[in-house]
Amino acid sequence: MKAPRTLTIVTAAPHYEWEGQLWSHAPYVREIDLWGHLFEHVIIVGPAERTRPTGDCIAFEADSIDLRRVPPTGGDDLGPKLRQLVLLPLLVWRVSRALRDGDAVHVRCPGNIGLLGVLLAPVLCRRMVAKYAGQWNGFPGEKWTVRLQRALLRSRWWRGPVTVYGSWPNQPRHVIDFFTSVLSDAQVSRARDARTRRRTAGSLRVIFVGRLSGPKNVDTVLQAVARVVRNGTDVHCTIVGDGAEGDRLRSLARGEGIEARVEFVGAVGIDDVLARYEAADTLVLVSQSEGWPKAIAEAMTFGLVCVGSDRGMVPQMLADGRGVVVPPQDEEALADALARIAADPEGSDAMGRRAAEWGGRHSLEELEAAIAALLTEWWDTPIGSTPRRASVLHVTDSLDAGGAERMAVNLVNALPRDRFRTALCTTRHDGALAAEARPDVRKLRLRRSSRLTDPLAVARLAAFLRRESIDIVHAHGTSLFISAAACTFARDTKLVWHDHLGANASSGAWRRRLYRVGASRADHVITVNHALESWAIAALHLPPSRVTTVPNFVLPSTHAPTHIELPGIAGKRIVAVANLRREKDHATLLDALARVVERVADAHALLVGAPAEPEVAREIDQQIAALGLAPHVTLLGTRSDVASVLRDCSVGVLSSRSEGFPLALLEYGSQGLAVVATEVGECAEIVDHGRAGRLVAAGDAEAMADALAGLLEDPVEAARLGQRLKDRVAEQYGPASVIRRIEHIYRLVMNMPSPPHQQ
Repeated sequence: MKAPRTLTIVTAAPHYEWEGQLWSHAPYVREIDLWGHLFEHVIIVGPAERTRPTGDCIAFEADSIDLRRVPPTGGDDLGPKLRQLVLLPLLVWRVSRALRDGDAVHVRCPGNIGLLGVLLAPVLCRRMVAKYAGQWNGFPGEKWTVRLQRALLRSRWWRGPVTVYGSWPNQPRHVIDFFTSVLSDAQVSRARDARTRRRTAGSLRVIFVGRLSGPKNVDTVLQAVARVVRNGTDVHCTIVGDGAEGDRLRSLARGEGIEARVEFVGAVGIDDVLARYEAADTLVLVSQSEGWPKAIAEAMTFGLVCVGSDRGMVPQMLADGRGVVVPPQDEEALADALARIAADPEGSDAMGRRAAEWGGRHSLEELEAAIAALLTEWWDTPIGSTPRRASVLHVTDSLDAGGAERMAVNLVNALPRDRFRTALCTTRHDGALAAEARPDVRKLRLRRSSRLTDPLAVARLAAFLRRESIDIVHAHGTSLFISAAACTFARDTKLVWHDHLGANASSGAWRRRLYRVGASRADHVITVNHALESWAIAALHLPPSRVTTVPNFVLPSTHAPTHIELPGIAGKRIVAVANLRREKDHATLLDALARVVERVADAHALLVGAPAEPEVAREIDQQIAALGLAPHVTLLGTRSDVASVLRDCSVGVLSSRSEGFPLALLEYGSQGLAVVATEVGECAEIVDHGRAGRLVAAGDAEAMADALAGLLEDPVEAARLGQRLKDRVAEQYGPASVIRRIEHIYRLVMNMPSPPHQQ
């Protein structure tokens, strides 16, 4: 099929023709310029005025844009509605002509012009795509025309993809959870450099960015600020934006007695907005309705603590401790949130770091590639330079902090977006790692029962594979069984099984037979060490050509570790990153620590990990008390800032009785820690058989104590070993080489040629 050359965009966004250029609202222009890169010619059919643009506008850069002006269609009063009725034939004629002149159409909703595009495009066009930028789940008091647009886009009337913000239940296949981007790579880098702010207790710099219109509830922001000021908190507020409510809001600030604390800067350019983010602590946006608010995404990238309303995608954006959600127009709730943020600078700094890590994962450059890939797949013809991408679903039982779960997230984040479309499925429940998946990763939650292959969960997974045209299921650990069952009902889907440990740890004959049946359905098996590879060939009767050992890897952090307050003394901290499970053998570690403190009195151990087995957690508490180690051991639980914890430790320890390929050692090495590890799994290989770390026998508390105490007593040797391991991790266990091997396996099972750069 011939690739489309001309794209028609139907939009209600206001445009300005000024000094020989076309202008509009900056975020909209930056996105439309991306579409201009993908097509030779772009026709925009939308309202326009021949007047000076507002301060928050920029000029389009794409030189291939042809504007087809239509009258504005907004207004709720009787006069504008009668005018719209009179002009309807003209609107239909102009939109229809623009649609016929294009090879493809992009309709942007909601909006009255958008509704017209949704009604006409299926009649006049073959290739269609729509963007719904509002609340896909609706909200109280919305217009019937908006509900109609959603109903048409959700129905079979619309024969193309519809991108929406957020993943909503029971949606047809063509309604796609799609991210948006607001900042370029360079601006994301600028934001990363600005994240070193330290907030001051009792002081708060608040910012609002957006149109000064009634639905934005800026009056609620000012009233909440006034309430917090009256309670004794030093608050300064900056209002960035312009609109019909401007004069009323200035009067409200005077009436509340906070005129001196509120600065109205009007509509300004993007560089000025970014500078305002750099100077602020908190962004507040408590609108009546939202889709994906770009102001919150921008502010999060700059590390601001964001307070948003419980509408649209805002709760998902600010989930997992990345921000605060309050009801719109709830002045008291907003004031309480601001007061808590001002009173807890350490907590708000941590929240800002989590927000920045999430916000910095996407850029305009990534958005352009994602748009091209989406259109290529749906229109079955290359758009731009984008070939068809393979779709890969990674399946894991949960996203609790663990090695297999971490690898699943690392892989969906690191696979090249120009060649792969990634999705992530949990068969039971999400966990702490769910927030670390990139925003463009589609999520599926099966919530299966305790049975190994819950029939309903199998059916849901099989339906997803068929509906989303999944090329490869990459099953991690025991998710093999439900994945194999689902692939039976999706015969075009290939199955790759990633064995991290489970099969080898199961010595019973019945479990061996069970794994043999599951593995026989796999088109390829990935093992994390050579012992598992040999086991798969010998015990599971798999041919060697279908089994490949691929090491685990760590991704570099998207932001530099920050200083946090930890118990213990610098230079004397030992850290163990391992969930509280029997095979991690914390009992031997604690016995060793009791010996360590006899030699190094100020030694302190930090245990990072979830209480995965409650009985083990209770035994650990009892053992700490029995050995008198309470002053020397702190249980930190699950942490999202592990890199920051490791940065302030000296020695990392792994006391496991069994392992596959422990990611904890790679994490220690990436932060330059000296390590002590038991000689199990691939530990010896990772630490270069003792040349980049100390190895001890599993269960040998005395040997472990000697190694730990020796490194604490000899910081020079500890630094030398830590640097050797850091270099080894960077050279041997970085993402590039591992991803190349994974991609080779994918192409092998799909019988696809390798891309030119890999041949």
